[in-house]
Parts: sequence; structure tokens; C-alpha cells
Amino acid sequence: MRANGLDPSKGKPNMRSLNFIQIDEFYPMDPQQKNSFFHYVQNFYIQGFGLDPAKCHLIDCSSIGMEPVTIDGKTFSLNQKFVWPDDTVDLSLRYRSPKNEHERIQAIVLSRIDQWCQTYEANIRKLGGIGFFLGGIGPDGHIGFNVQGSDHFCTTRLCPTNYMTQAAAANDLGGIEVSRTRLVITIGLGTITFNPRCVAIIIAAGEAKAPVVEHAIQCSPPNVDAPASSLHCLVNARFYITQGAASMLTERNYAHLCACPSCSDAQVEYHFVEAAARLGVRILDLTRDQLMADRFTAAVLQRRKEPLEELKQLAYRSLVSKIEKGVESINEATFLHTEPHHDDIMLGYLPAVVRHLNATNDHNFATCTSGFTSVTNGFLATRVEAARRFLAGKTFPRLWQEGYFCCEPHVPCPASPSSVLSSCPPSPAPATSPAVCAEEAARLAGTRQTDVWVFLDGVAQKNPLLEEEGLARRFVRNLITVYELHTPEELLAKLGEITRYLEAAYPGMKDVAEIQRLKGMCREWEADCLWGYFGWSCDHIHHLRLGFYQGNIFTEEPTVKRDVEPISQLLEQIKPTHLTCALDPEGSGPDTHYKVLQAVSSALGLYQQRCPAVADKMRIWGYRNVWFRFHPSEANCFVPVSMTMFSVLHDSFMNTFASQKNASFPSYMLDGPFCDLAQSIQAEQYRKLKICLGADWFQQHPNPEIRATRGFIFLTEMSIQEFASRARILRSLTQNI
Repeated sequence: MRANGLDPSKGKPNMRSLNFIQIDEFYPMDPQQKNSFFHYVQNFYIQGFGLDPAKCHLIDCSSIGMEPVTIDGKTFSLNQKFVWPDDTVDLSLRYRSPKNEHERIQAIVLSRIDQWCQTYEANIRKLGGIGFFLGGIGPDGHIGFNVQGSDHFCTTRLCPTNYMTQAAAANDLGGIEVSRTRLVITIGLGTITFNPRCVAIIIAAGEAKAPVVEHAIQCSPPNVDAPASSLHCLVNARFYITQGAASMLTERNYAHLCACPSCSDAQVEYHFVEAAARLGVRILDLTRDQLMADRFTAAVLQRRKEPLEELKQLAYRSLVSKIEKGVESINEATFLHTEPHHDDIMLGYLPAVVRHLNATNDHNFATCTSGFTSVTNGFLATRVEAARRFLAGKTFPRLWQEGYFCCEPHVPCPASPSSVLSSCPPSPAPATSPAVCAEEAARLAGTRQTDVWVFLDGVAQKNPLLEEEGLARRFVRNLITVYELHTPEELLAKLGEITRYLEAAYPGMKDVAEIQRLKGMCREWEADCLWGYFGWSCDHIHHLRLGFYQGNIFTEEPTVKRDVEPISQLLEQIKPTHLTCALDPEGSGPDTHYKVLQAVSSALGLYQQRCPAVADKMRIWGYRNVWFRFHPSEANCFVPVSMTMFSVLHDSFMNTFASQKNASFPSYMLDGPFCDLAQSIQAEQYRKLKICLGADWFQQHPNPEIRATRGFIFLTEMSIQEFASRARILRSLTQNI
């Protein structure tokens, strides 16, 4: 900063002379909502940078086109809710005739919005255009909301988005159900490039951004499939990217390869696998001419002195050995499976878990975050209604009398007044002796497990009423715990309060702490049911609820006391021989994945200091799932997946993860539930290996498990020292520009 004339010690420069342009906004959108870009700009740009509000050109959707309208002598006062009652804008009204009075109003408002956009564009151009543009790049390569296919000369407009953009926006807007219905007002690509001297900076971090960064930079000539390639005409356009985001840039990779004095075995494997997959031939069938025709594999051959046949055997045998490792059985082991969210283990490597479910192994499952942001208000409302039906049924009074819902082992539920649920008699008197307290603790654990068994009985019997009873039992228990309720009357009243809260809340709003906790417990219930599928009880399932996960715009960094110590203490309690961890770099998916990785890495450091003899012998499995994946050369254990396991994955996900089965917060890679995306990834990994090894290797293999393989899980097994090193590398890929 000093080199460019800025002295950090003097604070921020005075920016009140600058004009500020808001580049986009969802439509319709209440500007007072905290998930609107208007609200974000007001708080973090205008106030944060000290900009002059009079020089800020903003997109306030509540005022655009909302002047009163007179139709057939009748005047209407307008607001967004009146004009678009279901938040859906029908753009066909731009060119078709309205069918009724309300559509006439909508058509007028649409025309006004279009005129407003033209005026907004004209005002920008009167200023000489944009002098400095700073933005990110979306999963389809969009800048602003100029999605794939946008004309490079387009201007400010109201327009629809595509699925990839809707999926990326789902978390901000409260679910894909909301983002599908939202249009956007955005400046155009032509708006950005109007000023030929514009300094345009695009920032991208993480390996998940590598494909769109590569397409935007290397697309020549510029193409509508790569919106950011429109910036090629600006001499002052730059991409500021991390090493991970730059990992697919051809010239950079080639220069890096040529700068290496030699090639490692992993590099040989990587480039031979890529060559085989590209050419559609086995690794053993690659010819020298084919390899020399590609400058990357040619550079590999020039740096390795072994004969070609030996190098091909090296890559081939490496793949085979990884599959052989994946079919090995592990016995007399203690596993601690960790995951950022409640479905990450199953989506990442469920077949590997199932493979090692035997009487000699002990499995423990730890979910590190609460996961409440992935539960929609609509889903919570269905749980509230299920609880109402349960309270009105015949089973609840009996369970209440038995003390089934006591949230503390030695404090039974108080007697129920008879004014609302007269069939509920008083609960048993408290017991205070240590022996009875221990018995009550065991009983409480048993009733929590009974919730799961009732639900799974319903799944097995295809009995929706029994399924609902199981989930309602747990939801009622959660209500009692979160709100410290004592009577059925209080339960009913609280259900009413929650209903009113959900009706008043807007999608994507940050919830109050109690609702966050209740939503998180819905996810915890799902994990309990999943592992109940495979016979594991609730005392083997640990919900850590790490404190950095708070649902804020900017996720906090993990701290030792709050986030690292709980993991370290769990390690000391379980003393696992095998630990699993999501090995995702930052920017490759939800931010929590990377932060959990760093928390687990730090916890392992503490554990190693406290229990060095045990920790040093531990094996760590790094896994990835639907957000990012290993290249075959990066992993060292390939676990086969059969059609049977695909069915288990699908059925267990759809039956237990009810909050996720409608894919309200999906991946931009697939419009559907995560279990389908996981299967697609695993099947693609098998397809690639089948090309490299040849179909006959699988079809004629003596092991029927290999013959039945139709997918693969890629894992990286490491020592604790290797894991710490890998975590540091992932940090550098994100932070080094």
C-alpha cells in the first residue's frame, strides 16, 4: 500500500468524492431484508467505506415502477406484494396482452422497470462509464448477474437467471424454491466495458473456481458461454486468483511442469491417466506417438529416464494397488468419523463405512456443525404440524405419564394441568438416589433411541403414520429441551408461537437462537436415523455444534477453546485407531468444510501432544464428496461401489434426510438431491478407471466384488504428520495469490 502512495497508519482514504454503482439485485426483493444486496451495500460499502449517499446509485426494488396506476378511472397504490403477490414475475407480459386487471397493472410496472433500467444505464454512461469494477465470478462464469449466454454488449436490465445461479443463491434466499422464482436487475457486460479505461478486477479463490477461471481467461475469441471473457477488451482487466483457482490454467501448468527438474511418480500417474481418459484407451495401450503429441506428456517423458513401458506399468500398477487397498477388510479398529454437516459422511464414503461394519469394529460419528441453515422455514412448519397431530393422538398422554419426554435424567416432567390435555395424568415423583439417577440416565438414552427405532419401523413397514410418530416424539423432546417446557399446555402454546414466527419471517432471514437450535436438532435427528439404519445407537453419534457456525454473512474463524477443544476432548475420550475428515480446500463448497478441516487439524495437534503414543499410530482418511473430488493420482485408496450400495445410498438418504430430499440447497452441478449427485460422481470415477485399466480388468476379475463394481470412492489415507502437512498445503492454495 505504501508503494502506491497509501499509508495504512492514516486509516482509509477519503472516498466521498467517488460515485458508487450497485451492480445487481434480486427482484422482487424488500430492500430492508438483510439478505438483499441493497441492505448489504448500505451497511458494508456506504457506511463501511464512508461513501457519500448522494453519489450512490442504488437498486431499491421497493420504489422502482411503484408509482400509483390508474386503470379505467380506478387508481391503485402499488407495492411489490400487491403487484407480485406470489413473488413471481411473468416476463411474457412484455409482449402478450394482459388477461385481466391485475395483469394490466403488472404489465405497466414491467414497462416502468424497463424504463428505469434504461435510465440507470444512461446515468452510468453520463458519468463516463465505470472506472473501477470489482467482482467475483459465479459457478457458470457470470459476473454481475450476466449468466452464461449473455450478450457481451448487453446493458442494465431485468432478466431471469439460470439453474447454476439459482443454486448458488439458494442459501442467501432461503432455498431453491425461492431463488427459482426470483429475477434480477443487473448492469450488463456492455455497461462494464463501456469505458475502455475501466480497471476491472475479478477475484476468485479455491480450486472449485478453477474451471470457470480457466474458461474465462483462456476462451479465445471471447464467447457468450464465458461471460467474463467480455473483459478481454479492457487493457486494465485483471484476475486476482489463488493457486487453487489457477490450477487449470494451461500455460501456467506447463511452465510449472517444465520448471521441475524431474517428475514424481504422482505426476506420471496424473498425466498418463489424463491421456488415457482423453484418448479412450488403456494406459498400457498408450503409444509414444500419442504421448509425444501432447506437450504435457511429452515433457513427462523427457524428464523420466525409464523406458515408456516401465512408466506405463508404474501408473497402471498404482491404480490397481489402490483398488486392492480399497477391498481390504479392517478388524478390531475404533473409528471416529467426522463431518462438517450431517450428510457429508454418507455422501462422501458410505460404502467404505458399510464395508467395515463388523462385530470387531467400533464406529463413532461426529458432526461438527449444527447445520441449521440448511433447514427451510417450510420444512420446520411441517414438523410443527406433525407435533400438533401427535399431541392430539392417543399415544402422547401415555408417554407423558411415563416420563418419556423428561429432558434431564433425574428430573421428571411436572404434573400436567387438566385444562387442555385432561387425559395426561401427573408424572412420577422425582427420584434422587445415585443408583436411580444412573438408571434414569440410561432410560433417557433408551427413549431417545426408541424415537429412532419407531421411525425406522415405520420406514420398514412403509407406514407413514408410524414414521411421523417417531419424528414427532423427537421433535416434542427437542421443544421441551430448547424452551424448557413443563406441561402439554406449554407445548401447544409454543407450537402456536413458532407457527406465527415462521409466517412472519422472510426466507433467508437469520433466525433467533432458539429457532436455529431447533432447526439444527432436526438435522441431528436425521443423522441419528441414518446411523440407526446400520445399527448404531445415539450414544455413538456426537453432535458438537461448533460455535464458529452462527449463520452470519461472514463466517467466523474457529477458535481453540470454542471449536478445537471439543474435538480434541472427543479424541481423548474415544482414542480412535482411524479418524476421517473432509479434505476440502476453501472455496470448494460450503465455507464450513474448510474451517472444520482446520479445526480438526488443530485438535489433532493438541491430541498428539496429550496422547502421543496413541495419536502417532492413528490412520486418517481424507475424503471428499459432492463439493469437490480427488484426482485418481491424489488418492491412495479406491473403495468399490456396487449397484446394491447405490440403492442403499439412495434409500437411506431419501428416508432419513427429509430436510434435504427436496434439495432446497442443492449443488449447482445437479438439479436434484445430493444422493443422486454422489452416485453420479462415484459412477464417473469408475468410468475413468475402467478406461485406464480396461473393461476386461473388471469384467474378468476373479473377485465378484470387483466384477460388481459400478462406482468408486476415492480416499487418501495418511498418518497424523501427513495430514497436518496436507492441511497446511490446502491453506496455502487458498491464501497465496
